[in-house]
Amino acid sequence: MIDVVSGLLSLFLLVVMALLWLAARLSGWSRLAASYRWDAPVETTGWPWVSVGFGPLFWFNRCLTVRITPRGLSLRMIAPLRPFFPSLLIPWDRIAAVASTRRGLRDAVALSIEPEAIELSFPKRDYERMRPEFPARLHIG
Repeated sequence: MIDVVSGLLSLFLLVVMALLWLAARLSGWSRLAASYRWDAPVETTGWPWVSVGFGPLFWFNRCLTVRITPRGLSLRMIAPLRPFFPSLLIPWDRIAAVASTRRGLRDAVALSIEPEAIELSFPKRDYERMRPEFPARLHIG
């Protein structure tokens, strides 16, 4: 009986890990990490438990800390997800556009990351909390 439970638990963990790996690839996080991975600590005020959408399909709910630095936008997943989603520091000059949008039932603000052509979306309420720290060219509303 213990062997069956142990086997099922191992299978469950393997499936979860495979889904996380796949989400990192399909969402575009891995593409951003190829250019903007940042393992050093970011010493600025942050906003924990922020949600971020990647494109039209992926929404990471309340599992990131966002920090605004002079160098760029820092995204850091909660600890259990970091092996699949390494921390990012996206330079401000790579954020090309900002626009109001709607993602599902949420009002959101979308940022376009270039040249990767990846769209990040923040819930409008999270964006409003962070907006004063963003460069002026990325302010809307």
